[in-house]
Amino acid sequence: MNIHDKLNEKFKSFAQEHKIFDDAEKFVLLFSGGKDCTFLLDMILKNFPEVISKMEILCVMYPHHVYTNELGNDTLAFKKVKKYWNNKGLNIKCFKSEEPDFSDDDRHGCKICKKSRKLQLNPYVDNLKNGTRLLVGLTLYDVLAYYNILLLSIDLNLKNFTNDTISPNLKTSLIKTLHKMKPIETFGL
Repeated sequence: MNIHDKLNEKFKSFAQEHKIFDDAEKFVLLFSGGKDCTFLLDMILKNFPEVISKMEILCVMYPHHVYTNELGNDTLAFKKVKKYWNNKGLNIKCFKSEEPDFSDDDRHGCKICKKSRKLQLNPYVDNLKNGTRLLVGLTLYDVLAYYNILLLSIDLNLKNFTNDTISPNLKTSLIKTLHKMKPIETFGL
């Protein structure tokens, strides 16, 4: 069995174990065009093709320079991404952010991007009806960031890990990160 087959098996067994694709009327996938959500969408298509007819793919076109050129048209790369998925029978619904763009070296880029995506997606997600599941591509970076914060907060010694050793602000940050690591978000169930 090659590595691709092993990944397929792992993905399939994980999805079945957590019942990710069971008993939902609709699935909404948040899509940035990055490697994580692309991998997730590809694995769903290969292993659970029956889900595709119930899936809606949402993309916030932000930061602008990733998705659009100086004329405001889709970049060639993003056109290719949309065409690739369209050829597989999937349509990406795009939201154009009104937030001003940021430069690649902006140290607050992640915060700005996150805020922009939330402004666009939250009103849409708030209107999802019962029985809808939200799917996101989780990154290894998120997992590593969580463990880095945890280890630094306990001086790299797991024996120091107690509720008293972590500040309330840090605890909130850790809880938020752990929340992002849930396999699914379900609305109204």
